Amino acid sequence: MKVRRKYILSFSIVLAVVSLILSAVQFNRTKESLLESNQFFFRTIVNASYDIVDTTVNEAIRTYLKGVTDTVTSHTVRVNPEQEVDEVIRIANELVIGESGYIYLMSPQGVHLYHPFLQGQSRAHLTHIQQQLSTKSGMTQYSHANPHEVGKRAKVAYSVRLPSGNTLVATTYKDELMYLVDLEALKDKLRKYSYGDSGYVYIVDLQGELVLQPNFEHQHLKALIEDSSELLLDKVVAEPEGHFSYSISTEDGTTSKNIFYKFYPYLNWVISAGVLEQELNKNHSLLLASLMTLVVSLLSIIVVLVLYLRHRHLKILDVASLDYLTGLHSRRSFIEQIKLRISDNSPYPLQGVGVILLDIDHFKSVNDLHGHAQGDRVICAVAKTLKQFTSNHRLIARYGGEEFILVTFDCDERQLFELSEALRHRVEQIQGLVSPVTVSAGCCYAQVLFQIEGTIEKADKALYQAKESGRNNTQMYRENEYRIAYT
Repeated sequence: MKVRRKYILSFSIVLAVVSLILSAVQFNRTKESLLESNQFFFRTIVNASYDIVDTTVNEAIRTYLKGVTDTVTSHTVRVNPEQEVDEVIRIANELVIGESGYIYLMSPQGVHLYHPFLQGQSRAHLTHIQQQLSTKSGMTQYSHANPHEVGKRAKVAYSVRLPSGNTLVATTYKDELMYLVDLEALKDKLRKYSYGDSGYVYIVDLQGELVLQPNFEHQHLKALIEDSSELLLDKVVAEPEGHFSYSISTEDGTTSKNIFYKFYPYLNWVISAGVLEQELNKNHSLLLASLMTLVVSLLSIIVVLVLYLRHRHLKILDVASLDYLTGLHSRRSFIEQIKLRISDNSPYPLQGVGVILLDIDHFKSVNDLHGHAQGDRVICAVAKTLKQFTSNHRLIARYGGEEFILVTFDCDERQLFELSEALRHRVEQIQGLVSPVTVSAGCCYAQVLFQIEGTIEKADKALYQAKESGRNNTQMYRENEYRIAYT
Protein backbone atom coordinates (compact mmCIF):
# COMPACT_ATOMS: atom_id res chain seq x y z
CA MET A 1 0.00 0.00 0.00
CA LYS A 2 2.87 2.35 0.85
CA VAL A 3 4.50 1.53 -2.47
CA ARG A 4 1.30 2.33 -4.32
CA ARG A 5 0.95 5.64 -2.51
CA LYS A 6 4.58 6.43 -3.38
CA TYR A 7 3.93 5.79 -7.07
CA ILE A 8 0.72 7.84 -6.97
CA LEU A 9 2.57 10.76 -5.35
CA SER A 10 5.38 10.57 -7.91
CA PHE A 11 2.89 10.41 -10.75
CA SER A 12 1.00 13.42 -9.34
CA ILE A 13 4.23 15.44 -9.11
CA VAL A 14 5.23 14.54 -12.68
CA LEU A 15 1.72 15.36 -13.90
CA ALA A 16 1.82 18.73 -12.11
CA VAL A 17 5.24 19.58 -13.60
CA VAL A 18 4.11 18.59 -17.11
CA SER A 19 0.93 20.65 -16.67
CA LEU A 20 2.95 23.69 -15.60
CA ILE A 21 5.30 23.30 -18.58
CA LEU A 22 2.39 22.96 -20.99
CA SER A 23 0.68 25.96 -19.35
CA ALA A 24 3.87 28.03 -19.73
CA VAL A 25 4.18 27.04 -23.40
CA GLN A 26 0.53 27.82 -24.03
CA PHE A 27 0.86 31.15 -22.19
CA ASN A 28 3.83 32.08 -24.37
CA ARG A 29 1.88 31.19 -27.51
CA THR A 30 -1.11 33.19 -26.29
CA LYS A 31 1.16 36.11 -25.44
CA GLU A 32 2.62 36.08 -28.95
CA SER A 33 -0.88 35.81 -30.40
CA LEU A 34 -2.04 38.78 -28.33
CA LEU A 35 0.99 40.79 -29.43
CA GLU A 36 0.22 40.00 -33.08
CA SER A 37 -3.43 40.92 -32.52
CA ASN A 38 -2.46 44.22 -30.89
CA GLN A 39 -0.09 45.06 -33.71
CA PHE A 40 -2.77 44.15 -36.25
CA PHE A 41 -5.21 46.40 -34.39
CA PHE A 42 -2.87 49.42 -34.51
CA ARG A 43 -2.04 48.82 -38.16
CA THR A 44 -5.78 48.73 -38.81
CA ILE A 45 -6.13 52.07 -36.99
CA VAL A 46 -3.44 53.58 -39.21
CA ASN A 47 -4.97 52.12 -42.37
CA ALA A 48 -8.42 53.37 -41.37
CA SER A 49 -7.00 56.85 -40.75
CA TYR A 50 -5.23 56.70 -44.10
CA ASP A 51 -8.51 55.76 -45.81
CA ILE A 52 -10.29 58.66 -44.08
CA VAL A 53 -7.67 61.06 -45.38
CA ASP A 54 -7.72 59.63 -48.89
CA THR A 55 -11.52 59.52 -49.02
CA THR A 56 -11.76 63.12 -47.84
CA VAL A 57 -9.17 64.22 -50.38
CA ASN A 58 -10.84 62.31 -53.21
CA GLU A 59 -14.25 63.70 -52.33
CA ALA A 60 -12.93 67.26 -52.45
CA ILE A 61 -11.23 66.58 -55.80
CA ARG A 62 -14.30 64.84 -57.19
CA THR A 63 -16.53 67.75 -56.21
CA TYR A 64 -14.17 70.20 -57.88
CA LEU A 65 -13.68 68.24 -61.13
CA LYS A 66 -17.41 67.52 -61.37
CA GLY A 67 -18.01 71.25 -61.09
CA VAL A 68 -15.62 71.78 -64.01
CA THR A 69 -17.34 69.20 -66.24
CA ASP A 70 -20.79 70.48 -65.26
CA THR A 71 -19.74 73.99 -66.30
CA VAL A 72 -18.40 72.82 -69.67
CA THR A 73 -21.46 70.63 -70.27
CA SER A 74 -23.80 73.55 -69.62
CA HIS A 75 -22.08 75.44 -72.44
CA THR A 76 -21.99 72.55 -74.95
CA VAL A 77 -25.72 71.85 -74.69
CA ARG A 78 -26.40 75.40 -75.97
CA VAL A 79 -24.72 74.80 -79.30
CA ASN A 80 -25.31 72.42 -82.20
CA PRO A 81 -23.52 69.02 -82.12
CA GLU A 82 -21.33 70.23 -85.00
CA GLN A 83 -20.16 73.12 -82.82
CA GLU A 84 -19.50 70.98 -79.72
CA VAL A 85 -15.81 70.47 -80.34
CA ASP A 86 -15.20 74.14 -81.03
CA GLU A 87 -17.08 75.11 -77.87
CA VAL A 88 -14.96 72.71 -75.80
CA ILE A 89 -11.77 74.14 -77.27
CA ARG A 90 -12.95 77.66 -76.51
CA ILE A 91 -13.68 76.87 -72.91
CA ALA A 92 -10.47 74.84 -72.49
CA ASN A 93 -8.43 77.89 -73.40
CA GLU A 94 -10.04 79.78 -70.53
CA LEU A 95 -9.90 77.05 -67.86
CA VAL A 96 -7.18 76.54 -65.26
CA ILE A 97 -7.25 73.18 -63.46
CA GLY A 98 -4.42 72.99 -60.95
CA GLU A 99 -0.99 73.68 -62.40
CA SER A 100 -1.11 71.29 -65.34
CA GLY A 101 -4.71 70.11 -65.59
CA TYR A 102 -6.89 70.27 -68.71
CA ILE A 103 -10.06 68.94 -70.33
CA TYR A 104 -10.41 66.69 -73.33
CA LEU A 105 -13.23 65.32 -75.48
CA MET A 106 -13.46 61.74 -76.83
CA SER A 107 -15.68 60.05 -79.32
CA PRO A 108 -17.52 56.86 -78.28
CA GLN A 109 -14.67 54.93 -79.96
CA GLY A 110 -11.99 56.58 -77.80
CA VAL A 111 -10.60 59.00 -80.42
CA HIS A 112 -9.55 62.35 -79.00
CA LEU A 113 -11.77 64.95 -80.68
CA TYR A 114 -9.94 67.47 -78.54
CA HIS A 115 -6.79 67.01 -76.43
CA PRO A 116 -4.02 69.55 -75.77
CA PHE A 117 -1.31 66.97 -76.52
CA LEU A 118 -2.93 63.97 -78.25
CA GLN A 119 -5.38 65.55 -80.69
CA GLY A 120 -6.85 63.00 -83.10
CA GLN A 121 -5.25 59.98 -81.46
CA SER A 122 -7.15 56.90 -80.30
CA ARG A 123 -6.40 55.61 -76.80
CA ALA A 124 -9.28 53.21 -76.37
CA HIS A 125 -6.81 50.46 -75.45
CA LEU A 126 -5.89 52.15 -72.13
CA THR A 127 -7.64 50.94 -69.00
CA HIS A 128 -8.57 54.35 -67.62
CA ILE A 129 -9.92 55.42 -71.02
CA GLN A 130 -12.08 52.29 -71.16
CA GLN A 131 -13.40 53.13 -67.69
CA GLN A 132 -14.25 56.68 -68.75
CA LEU A 133 -16.03 55.51 -71.90
CA SER A 134 -18.00 52.79 -70.10
CA THR A 135 -19.49 54.98 -67.33
CA LYS A 136 -22.06 57.72 -67.61
CA SER A 137 -20.17 59.80 -65.08
CA GLY A 138 -17.58 59.20 -62.40
CA MET A 139 -14.02 59.68 -61.18
CA THR A 140 -11.01 57.52 -62.08
CA GLN A 141 -7.49 57.44 -60.67
CA TYR A 142 -4.42 56.24 -62.52
CA SER A 143 -0.69 56.82 -62.96
CA HIS A 144 0.24 58.97 -65.92
CA ALA A 145 2.90 61.26 -67.37
CA ASN A 146 2.17 64.01 -69.88
CA PRO A 147 4.25 63.84 -73.08
CA HIS A 148 6.65 66.53 -71.91
CA GLU A 149 7.16 64.99 -68.43
CA VAL A 150 9.45 62.32 -67.01
CA GLY A 151 8.04 59.83 -64.50
CA LYS A 152 4.46 58.94 -63.81
CA ARG A 153 2.40 60.55 -61.07
CA ALA A 154 -1.01 59.90 -59.60
CA LYS A 155 -3.68 61.48 -61.73
CA VAL A 156 -7.41 61.98 -61.20
CA ALA A 157 -10.09 62.52 -63.81
CA TYR A 158 -13.83 63.11 -63.80
CA SER A 159 -15.73 62.05 -66.93
CA VAL A 160 -19.29 62.68 -68.08
CA ARG A 161 -21.09 61.45 -71.21
CA LEU A 162 -22.62 64.32 -73.23
CA PRO A 163 -25.99 64.06 -74.99
CA SER A 164 -24.09 63.71 -78.26
CA GLY A 165 -22.51 60.45 -77.02
CA ASN A 166 -19.06 61.98 -76.70
CA THR A 167 -17.27 61.83 -73.36
CA LEU A 168 -15.98 64.99 -71.66
CA VAL A 169 -13.10 64.57 -69.16
CA ALA A 170 -11.52 67.01 -66.67
CA THR A 171 -8.16 65.77 -65.35
CA THR A 172 -5.09 66.84 -63.38
CA TYR A 173 -2.44 65.47 -61.07
CA LYS A 174 -3.80 64.62 -57.66
CA ASP A 175 -1.19 66.48 -55.65
CA GLU A 176 -2.02 69.75 -57.47
CA LEU A 177 -5.48 69.92 -55.89
CA MET A 178 -4.58 69.45 -52.22
CA TYR A 179 -5.48 73.09 -51.60
CA LEU A 180 -9.11 72.05 -52.02
CA VAL A 181 -9.02 69.85 -48.89
CA ASP A 182 -10.34 71.32 -45.64
CA LEU A 183 -7.44 70.15 -43.52
CA GLU A 184 -8.91 71.37 -40.24
CA ALA A 185 -12.13 69.41 -40.82
CA LEU A 186 -10.04 66.39 -41.78
CA LYS A 187 -7.96 66.64 -38.62
CA ASP A 188 -11.13 66.87 -36.53
CA LYS A 189 -12.16 63.50 -37.94
CA LEU A 190 -8.83 61.96 -37.02
CA ARG A 191 -8.87 63.37 -33.48
CA LYS A 192 -11.72 61.01 -32.70
CA TYR A 193 -9.35 58.08 -33.09
CA SER A 194 -7.98 57.36 -29.61
CA TYR A 195 -7.51 54.15 -27.68
CA GLY A 196 -6.46 53.26 -24.17
CA ASP A 197 -4.79 55.82 -21.97
CA SER A 198 -1.87 56.67 -24.25
CA GLY A 199 -2.98 55.79 -27.78
CA TYR A 200 -3.94 58.37 -30.41
CA VAL A 201 -3.53 59.20 -34.11
CA TYR A 202 -1.12 61.95 -35.00
CA ILE A 203 0.29 63.34 -38.25
CA VAL A 204 3.74 64.68 -39.03
CA ASP A 205 4.97 65.98 -42.37
CA LEU A 206 8.31 65.15 -43.96
CA GLN A 207 9.80 68.38 -42.61
CA GLY A 208 9.11 67.14 -39.10
CA GLU A 209 6.21 69.47 -38.24
CA LEU A 210 3.45 67.92 -36.16
CA VAL A 211 0.35 68.58 -38.23
CA LEU A 212 -1.91 66.79 -35.74
CA GLN A 213 -1.07 65.90 -32.15
CA PRO A 214 -3.01 66.35 -28.86
CA ASN A 215 -0.30 68.37 -27.08
CA PHE A 216 2.42 69.41 -29.56
CA GLU A 217 0.53 70.44 -32.70
CA HIS A 218 2.50 72.74 -35.06
CA GLN A 219 5.70 72.00 -33.13
CA HIS A 220 8.61 69.99 -34.44
CA LEU A 221 8.61 66.23 -33.97
CA LYS A 222 11.59 66.59 -31.63
CA ALA A 223 9.27 68.00 -28.98
CA LEU A 224 7.55 64.63 -28.95
CA ILE A 225 10.23 62.00 -29.52
CA GLU A 226 13.43 64.05 -29.22
CA ASP A 227 16.45 62.57 -31.02
CA SER A 228 14.38 59.70 -32.44
CA SER A 229 12.60 62.12 -34.78
CA GLU A 230 15.29 62.02 -37.47
CA LEU A 231 15.40 58.24 -37.34
CA LEU A 232 11.63 58.05 -37.84
CA LEU A 233 11.63 60.45 -40.81
CA ASP A 234 14.54 58.62 -42.42
CA LYS A 235 12.69 55.35 -42.02
CA VAL A 236 9.52 56.81 -43.57
CA VAL A 237 11.48 57.89 -46.65
CA ALA A 238 12.99 54.42 -46.97
CA GLU A 239 9.87 52.50 -45.97
CA PRO A 240 6.52 54.31 -46.54
CA GLU A 241 4.64 51.95 -44.23
CA GLY A 242 5.93 50.21 -41.12
CA HIS A 243 6.64 50.16 -37.40
CA PHE A 244 8.99 52.26 -35.24
CA SER A 245 9.91 52.15 -31.52
CA TYR A 246 11.63 54.69 -29.31
CA SER A 247 12.31 55.23 -25.61
CA ILE A 248 10.25 57.65 -23.53
CA SER A 249 10.47 58.83 -19.93
CA THR A 250 7.36 58.58 -17.75
CA GLU A 251 6.56 58.96 -14.06
CA ASP A 252 7.19 55.24 -13.66
CA GLY A 253 10.57 55.37 -15.38
CA THR A 254 11.75 54.72 -18.92
CA THR A 255 9.56 52.72 -21.25
CA SER A 256 9.15 52.20 -24.99
CA LYS A 257 6.55 53.63 -27.31
CA ASN A 258 5.51 51.89 -30.50
CA ILE A 259 4.53 53.79 -33.63
CA PHE A 260 2.69 52.27 -36.56
CA TYR A 261 2.72 54.63 -39.55
CA LYS A 262 1.76 55.01 -43.21
CA PHE A 263 2.87 57.79 -45.53
CA TYR A 264 0.23 59.71 -47.52
CA PRO A 265 2.22 61.17 -50.44
CA TYR A 266 -0.29 63.74 -51.76
CA LEU A 267 -0.21 65.74 -48.54
CA ASN A 268 3.29 64.59 -47.49
CA TRP A 269 1.67 63.35 -44.29
CA VAL A 270 2.96 60.53 -42.11
CA ILE A 271 -0.17 59.13 -40.46
CA SER A 272 0.85 57.47 -37.22
CA ALA A 273 -0.68 55.65 -34.26
CA GLY A 274 1.43 55.50 -31.10
CA VAL A 275 0.95 53.65 -27.83
CA LEU A 276 3.14 52.97 -24.78
CA GLU A 277 4.77 49.54 -24.53
CA GLN A 278 3.23 48.93 -21.10
CA GLU A 279 -0.24 49.57 -22.48
CA LEU A 280 0.49 47.42 -25.50
CA ASN A 281 1.37 44.66 -23.03
CA LYS A 282 -1.59 45.35 -20.74
CA ASN A 283 -3.45 42.34 -22.09
CA HIS A 284 -0.38 40.20 -21.45
CA SER A 285 -0.29 41.40 -17.83
CA LEU A 286 -4.00 40.73 -17.44
CA LEU A 287 -3.52 37.30 -18.95
CA LEU A 288 -0.60 36.57 -16.62
CA ALA A 289 -2.58 37.80 -13.61
CA SER A 290 -5.51 35.63 -14.64
CA LEU A 291 -3.20 32.66 -15.12
CA MET A 292 -1.57 33.20 -11.72
CA THR A 293 -5.00 33.53 -10.11
CA LEU A 294 -6.00 30.29 -11.81
CA VAL A 295 -2.82 28.58 -10.60
CA VAL A 296 -3.32 29.83 -7.03
CA SER A 297 -6.95 28.72 -7.12
CA LEU A 298 -5.94 25.35 -8.52
CA LEU A 299 -3.24 24.90 -5.89
CA SER A 300 -5.71 25.93 -3.18
CA ILE A 301 -8.17 23.35 -4.43
CA ILE A 302 -5.42 20.72 -4.51
CA VAL A 303 -4.29 21.61 -0.98
CA VAL A 304 -7.86 21.51 0.33
CA LEU A 305 -8.42 18.22 -1.48
CA VAL A 306 -5.20 16.74 -0.09
CA LEU A 307 -6.06 17.87 3.44
CA TYR A 308 -9.57 16.51 3.07
CA LEU A 309 -8.32 13.17 1.74
CA ARG A 310 -5.71 13.03 4.51
CA HIS A 311 -8.41 13.72 7.07
CA ARG A 312 -10.59 11.00 5.56
CA HIS A 313 -7.63 8.63 5.45
CA LEU A 314 -6.81 9.28 9.10
CA LYS A 315 -10.46 8.95 9.98
CA ILE A 316 -10.67 5.63 8.15
CA LEU A 317 -7.52 4.46 9.89
CA ASP A 318 -8.93 5.63 13.19
CA VAL A 319 -12.22 3.84 12.57
CA ALA A 320 -10.35 0.72 11.50
CA SER A 321 -8.29 0.83 14.67
CA LEU A 322 -11.33 1.15 16.96
CA ASP A 323 -13.71 -1.50 18.17
CA TYR A 324 -16.98 -0.99 16.28
CA LEU A 325 -19.18 -1.52 19.38
CA THR A 326 -17.38 0.33 22.18
CA GLY A 327 -15.15 2.87 20.42
CA LEU A 328 -12.14 1.60 22.34
CA HIS A 329 -8.97 0.44 20.60
CA SER A 330 -9.28 -2.94 18.95
CA ARG A 331 -6.92 -5.70 20.04
CA ARG A 332 -4.71 -5.31 16.98
CA SER A 333 -4.54 -1.51 17.26
CA PHE A 334 -3.85 -1.81 20.98
CA ILE A 335 -0.83 -4.06 20.44
CA GLU A 336 0.53 -1.69 17.77
CA GLN A 337 0.14 1.28 20.12
CA ILE A 338 1.91 -0.59 22.94
CA LYS A 339 4.82 -1.49 20.67
CA LEU A 340 5.16 2.15 19.65
CA ARG A 341 5.23 3.17 23.29
CA ILE A 342 8.02 0.76 24.16
CA SER A 343 10.11 1.51 21.06
CA ASP A 344 13.49 3.23 21.26
CA ASN A 345 12.03 6.54 20.02
CA SER A 346 9.16 6.60 22.50
CA PRO A 347 9.10 9.44 25.07
CA TYR A 348 7.49 7.11 27.59
CA PRO A 349 9.59 5.25 30.23
CA LEU A 350 10.41 1.58 29.75
CA GLN A 351 10.28 0.83 33.49
CA GLY A 352 7.26 0.35 35.71
CA VAL A 353 4.64 -0.94 33.22
CA GLY A 354 1.42 -2.45 34.49
CA VAL A 355 -1.19 -4.58 32.70
CA ILE A 356 -4.80 -5.12 33.86
CA LEU A 357 -7.07 -7.68 32.19
CA LEU A 358 -10.78 -7.45 33.06
CA ASP A 359 -13.51 -9.91 32.23
CA ILE A 360 -17.26 -9.37 32.75
CA ASP A 361 -18.58 -11.97 35.18
CA HIS A 362 -21.29 -14.39 34.01
CA PHE A 363 -21.60 -12.57 30.67
CA LYS A 364 -22.77 -15.70 28.84
CA SER A 365 -25.86 -15.91 31.05
CA VAL A 366 -26.76 -12.32 30.10
CA ASN A 367 -26.76 -13.26 26.41
CA ASP A 368 -28.61 -16.52 27.06
CA LEU A 369 -31.31 -15.00 29.29
CA HIS A 370 -31.75 -11.52 27.81
CA GLY A 371 -30.37 -11.73 24.29
CA HIS A 372 -27.30 -10.37 22.54
CA ALA A 373 -28.67 -6.83 22.34
CA GLN A 374 -28.69 -6.61 26.14
CA GLY A 375 -25.26 -8.23 26.16
CA ASP A 376 -24.01 -5.46 23.88
CA ARG A 377 -25.46 -2.85 26.25
CA VAL A 378 -23.53 -4.41 29.12
CA ILE A 379 -20.28 -4.34 27.13
CA CYS A 380 -20.84 -0.70 26.14
CA ALA A 381 -21.62 0.32 29.73
CA VAL A 382 -18.41 -1.28 31.01
CA ALA A 383 -16.41 0.33 28.19
CA LYS A 384 -17.89 3.74 29.01
CA THR A 385 -16.85 3.29 32.64
CA LEU A 386 -13.31 2.32 31.66
CA LYS A 387 -12.97 5.36 29.42
CA GLN A 388 -13.18 7.51 32.53
CA PHE A 389 -9.76 6.17 33.55
CA THR A 390 -7.93 7.08 30.33
CA SER A 391 -4.91 9.41 30.35
CA ASN A 392 -1.78 10.13 28.33
CA HIS A 393 0.01 7.37 30.29
CA ARG A 394 -2.68 4.71 29.85
CA LEU A 395 -4.08 2.64 27.01
CA ILE A 396 -7.44 0.85 27.17
CA ALA A 397 -8.83 -1.59 24.63
CA ARG A 398 -11.48 -4.23 24.09
CA TYR A 399 -9.31 -7.34 24.12
CA GLY A 400 -11.94 -9.96 23.37
CA GLY A 401 -15.70 -10.52 23.47
CA GLU A 402 -16.33 -9.45 27.10
CA GLU A 403 -12.69 -8.92 27.99
CA PHE A 404 -10.91 -5.54 28.34
CA ILE A 405 -7.29 -4.57 28.87
CA LEU A 406 -5.57 -1.55 30.38
CA VAL A 407 -1.84 -0.81 30.25
CA THR A 408 -0.44 1.98 32.40
CA PHE A 409 3.00 3.61 32.48
CA ASP A 410 2.51 5.85 35.53
CA CYS A 411 2.24 3.60 38.61
CA ASP A 412 4.12 1.05 40.69
CA GLU A 413 2.89 -2.41 41.63
CA ARG A 414 0.78 -1.22 44.57
CA GLN A 415 -0.77 1.62 42.55
CA LEU A 416 -1.55 -0.86 39.76
CA PHE A 417 -3.51 -3.01 42.19
CA GLU A 418 -5.35 0.04 43.55
CA LEU A 419 -6.20 1.18 40.01
CA SER A 420 -7.63 -2.24 39.19
CA GLU A 421 -9.75 -2.19 42.32
CA ALA A 422 -11.00 1.29 41.49
CA LEU A 423 -12.05 0.03 38.06
CA ARG A 424 -13.81 -2.97 39.55
CA HIS A 425 -15.72 -0.92 42.14
CA ARG A 426 -16.75 1.65 39.53
CA VAL A 427 -18.22 -1.13 37.36
CA GLU A 428 -20.22 -2.41 40.33
CA GLN A 429 -21.94 1.00 40.48
CA ILE A 430 -23.34 0.79 36.91
CA GLN A 431 -27.13 1.22 36.92
CA GLY A 432 -29.92 0.64 34.40
CA LEU A 433 -28.93 -2.78 33.06
CA VAL A 434 -30.92 -6.00 33.11
CA SER A 435 -28.80 -7.28 35.97
CA PRO A 436 -25.92 -6.09 38.19
CA VAL A 437 -22.52 -6.14 36.50
CA THR A 438 -19.20 -7.14 38.04
CA VAL A 439 -15.78 -7.84 36.61
CA SER A 440 -12.85 -10.00 37.53
CA ALA A 441 -9.35 -8.53 37.11
CA GLY A 442 -5.87 -9.89 36.70
CA CYS A 443 -2.82 -7.65 37.03
CA CYS A 444 0.84 -7.98 36.17
CA TYR A 445 3.52 -5.45 36.95
CA ALA A 446 6.85 -5.44 35.08
CA GLN A 447 9.71 -3.27 36.23
CA VAL A 448 11.35 -3.63 32.81
CA LEU A 449 9.11 -4.40 29.82
CA PHE A 450 10.70 -6.36 26.99
CA GLN A 451 7.73 -8.21 25.51
CA ILE A 452 4.14 -7.04 25.98
CA GLU A 453 2.75 -10.44 24.99
CA GLY A 454 4.50 -12.16 27.91
CA THR A 455 3.24 -9.60 30.42
CA ILE A 456 -0.34 -9.91 29.09
CA GLU A 457 -0.09 -13.68 29.37
CA LYS A 458 0.88 -13.37 33.04
CA ALA A 459 -2.02 -10.95 33.64
CA ASP A 460 -4.30 -13.51 32.01
CA LYS A 461 -3.11 -16.14 34.47
CA ALA A 462 -3.93 -13.75 37.32
CA LEU A 463 -7.39 -13.16 35.77
CA TYR A 464 -7.97 -16.91 35.69
CA GLN A 465 -7.09 -17.06 39.37
CA ALA A 466 -9.56 -14.22 40.09
CA LYS A 467 -12.34 -16.23 38.45
CA GLU A 468 -11.35 -19.33 40.38
CA SER A 469 -11.47 -17.24 43.54
CA GLY A 470 -15.18 -16.50 43.12
CA ARG A 471 -15.06 -13.62 40.57
CA ASN A 472 -15.52 -9.90 41.28
CA ASN A 473 -12.00 -9.56 42.69
CA THR A 474 -8.48 -8.55 41.61
CA GLN A 475 -5.49 -10.88 41.54
CA MET A 476 -1.88 -9.66 41.17
CA TYR A 477 0.50 -11.98 39.34
CA ARG A 478 3.77 -12.97 40.94
CA GLU A 479 5.97 -15.87 40.17
CA ASN A 480 4.00 -18.92 41.49
CA GLU A 481 1.89 -16.61 43.70
CA TYR A 482 -1.22 -14.43 43.44
CA ARG A 483 -2.23 -11.83 45.95
CA ILE A 484 -5.72 -10.41 46.45
CA ALA A 485 -4.69 -7.28 48.35
CA TYR A 486 -1.80 -5.56 50.04
CA THR A 487 -1.81 -5.65 53.81
